[in-house]
Amino acid sequence: MLNKITVKKVKKNYLKKINQFHNNFYKSKRSIKQFLWQFKVLKKDNQIKNYFYANKRKKIIGTLAFVKYEFISNKKKIDAYKPEDLLMNVEAIKIRLFEKINYLFENKNKKIFFFHFSDSAWAFKKLDYKTNFGNYFYFIKFYEFNDIYKILLNKSIPKFIAKIISHILSATTKFFFTKKAKQRNKKLVFVNYTHPPIWSDHFIIKFVNHWKCITLNRSKNFLNWRVFNNPYVKNKFIAFYYKNNPVGYIIYNVKNYNLSVVDLILIPLNKEINSKLILNEVLSFLDNYSIKNKIKTCKFELYLNSKLNKIIYFELFKNGYFKKRKVSDFSYKSTKNKINSKTINSAYITNINKSGK
Repeated sequence: MLNKITVKKVKKNYLKKINQFHNNFYKSKRSIKQFLWQFKVLKKDNQIKNYFYANKRKKIIGTLAFVKYEFISNKKKIDAYKPEDLLMNVEAIKIRLFEKINYLFENKNKKIFFFHFSDSAWAFKKLDYKTNFGNYFYFIKFYEFNDIYKILLNKSIPKFIAKIISHILSATTKFFFTKKAKQRNKKLVFVNYTHPPIWSDHFIIKFVNHWKCITLNRSKNFLNWRVFNNPYVKNKFIAFYYKNNPVGYIIYNVKNYNLSVVDLILIPLNKEINSKLILNEVLSFLDNYSIKNKIKTCKFELYLNSKLNKIIYFELFKNGYFKKRKVSDFSYKSTKNKINSKTINSAYITNINKSGK
């Protein structure tokens, strides 16, 4: 009996032990507040929602949780789950505990969609996830000469040549930004929000209908949880308007003077207020913010092949961003063939799904 492995749902009185197991593994300092933000507690039975752990000899040997999300398309809403806190010791890996817990959850929740961002693709491949799926690019813009210089040195370019190239690129970036700022006739008004706009629910429906894609449902409740009350990171939420009509918003955060775009949602109004105009005004807004606040770099990450991503791709390139292609860490699994590869390939996936951890 002492060697028996038991799998249980985490109750609130066991929360500190589970969280300590996580912190010991990652050598991190996740707080109880951060844990409770990420995983919901059910009041009726005092359990953590969809959080499993395995015990042997009263010792935790593995954990796995499933955080519920909702995806939306122009046809329907789809329940989705993101695996979190996947931690297994050597013994747990040998008995395939990860797979057992996953299948246990999957069998009790039919016809659902799983998605994940992880470099440990091998683990999810065993569960029939489609791993490293689709294109993944990140774009980065440098605002300081030294940062460009350091990047070039890392590529084994001689110091003298790296300095010349750095000065040229730095000067070119400032020239085009200044020229663009003078020529631009602003059409959009940018508004900073500290809570979700009242039009959030309706806007995401309009977004998927316009772009004919599937994406995360950015409802008011979701934005409030994921963006405005995120204990891991302080996000900025900037909406843009044309004549009092919202045409989109951008979410970003700043760490060590490096700006990372978390999410970008936009809907063109007409031929004049089109996607390219909106994007160029947004990118100019980021330039202004970056220069004013001495930001070193601005970074976008683009997943898959949605129509909007294709437009963003070319506008970033034209606005002085450097491109790098990487192997995607996005993977997914759809039970009962609920969502096919074609649908996912045109999905609009951004870092709002993983920002803050």
